[in-house]
Amino acid sequence: MSTVEGLLASVRESLVSATRALRVDDANFGSTLKIGQILKGRVLRHYDGSRYLVDFNGQEKVVESTLNLRVSENFRARVVSVGKQVHMQHLVSDAEIASDLESGSGQRSGLRPDARPLGDLFVQWNAQLVPSEANLLQQSAKRASNPELMGVSGLLLHKLGIRLTPELLEALYFRLDPAQSNRPVWEADSVPRLRLGATPLGERSGPVPERFADYLRERAADSTDDGSEEFVGDSTNDHAADDDSRDSDWKWQMGEALLNTQTHGRISHRVARIPIWLGEKFLEVSVALFSESERHAPDITFRRAVVFVELEDLGRIQITLGAADSSLRVDVAAESAASADVLVGYAPELKKTLSDQGFQVADLRYLQADLDAEGSVLESVVLHHISQDSLSRWI
Repeated sequence: MSTVEGLLASVRESLVSATRALRVDDANFGSTLKIGQILKGRVLRHYDGSRYLVDFNGQEKVVESTLNLRVSENFRARVVSVGKQVHMQHLVSDAEIASDLESGSGQRSGLRPDARPLGDLFVQWNAQLVPSEANLLQQSAKRASNPELMGVSGLLLHKLGIRLTPELLEALYFRLDPAQSNRPVWEADSVPRLRLGATPLGERSGPVPERFADYLRERAADSTDDGSEEFVGDSTNDHAADDDSRDSDWKWQMGEALLNTQTHGRISHRVARIPIWLGEKFLEVSVALFSESERHAPDITFRRAVVFVELEDLGRIQITLGAADSSLRVDVAAESAASADVLVGYAPELKKTLSDQGFQVADLRYLQADLDAEGSVLESVVLHHISQDSLSRWI
């Protein structure tokens, strides 16, 4: 499953009709409720497995759920039974409120009632378009090979506070399209070379250069510094006369500039694809970086990084890091069990390297996972813009 298709799947999952069970093990909570009562909930945090922290009108409760919930998601639930345990039924797009969505999603989203699932998508994320933009998005979705992805592109522009135009929709859609993930963008001769030792990739080699992390950070920071104004200025029909290659370059870079728009007051972020030579191997590393200072404790900084690379010997690899000051959680995902086993062999060296950088590894996990089209790099940035949630809830 591709990066953005993963986001779409999570949205669809919350909209399909099915029996959705939620359970809270708290008798005191149940004593305040009545059977049939409708509650509004907001997902604050995802714990392990099916456990979530949910805010029910100011009461924070741990919920066991039979469906996947998203951090920052708002939903409604009907109380089914009370006692030592409170059982509820998740009602978003459930058959019992489908008619409400059918009649109300257009009004609440600005889209026509016949524009589902676009209307449901905008309602789910509390967004509403003006009529001219709603009409543009509906027409663009009809022409797109992936209408849902076009809907996400429109939602993202709206959340960025940017007026929807055909050029911007097309550029963002192009950048998010998994089919474009392997499009070459770099002149190989201009890419700096970094060496990791003489042994082949996938075997034990020398340590990662001390400045490698700084190199990724600096390249990510520089990747769109000059891009936003330049490409926004070109968002006219003038580029239509260019050849396909130049047109694709414009879309890609404009889409990247849009993803790097800074809209959150406390969270700074950057997404980029960074070229490197490792020995004789040319690679493109996709990276998303996030940083946030805790509002109530300015001396605490939360950081998050998602790094994706495809190696010839090990396949697709994703590393996700979450840090609260010096405390670090690391997830290393590989597509195959064999590759995961190879990476596990590097665990002591990885811990030492991180320790030398001043981090205390609180949790280090290796897992096998389906990875495609830049892993979760783009999805993490899309969700950051759409949910506008606190980064500290992700750590």
